[in-house]
Amino acid sequence: MDKKKLRYLELGACGIEPADWASEYYPDDLPEDWKFAYYTNKFKQIFLTAEQWQRAELSEWFAEVGDEFRFYLELTGAQLSSADWESTVRLIQTANCAAVVRDAGVADELHGIVRRADLLIENKLLLQPLWQAEQENRQLALVHSVIALNPLQLRELFETFQQSVQCPELLVFLDTPYETAQKMRQMCELYGW
Repeated sequence: MDKKKLRYLELGACGIEPADWASEYYPDDLPEDWKFAYYTNKFKQIFLTAEQWQRAELSEWFAEVGDEFRFYLELTGAQLSSADWESTVRLIQTANCAAVVRDAGVADELHGIVRRADLLIENKLLLQPLWQAEQENRQLALVHSVIALNPLQLRELFETFQQSVQCPELLVFLDTPYETAQKMRQMCELYGW
């Protein structure tokens, strides 16, 4: 795919409660079973690891969202060889789900189903490689940090996004303190995304 200028960046979370989001994003008195609905007020997508989505009440979550909300579900090697692989495939093929793979071996096994999302940063910002569905027209990235990123780190990250993306749209999933999400939203506004 030809390299294109990044026109649009959207944020999502890795899981329903990454890092300190339970105390920083969600109201203290919010019932546990309302958290997903609250999350969807600000975000249009979520990345769930294989462990997270197998524990989640996905059928209930599907009922709570419209067609515009997307679930990005991680597939692992263990799932490929499991007895319920066919039901996993049916789940991934629903209108608002997409497969994501973080292991090169699994991506090779699923050749034709997923393609590599080539945005990689091998430095302190810990952006991890992802593979995504062949038909996806946006690029995916997962940012992991146990501490909130400072403005200089965020600027470096955004510059890397601009230089590295191969699609005009980038979807960034955050496994970071909520403060990073807030700062990234502000930076998206400054960049016109």
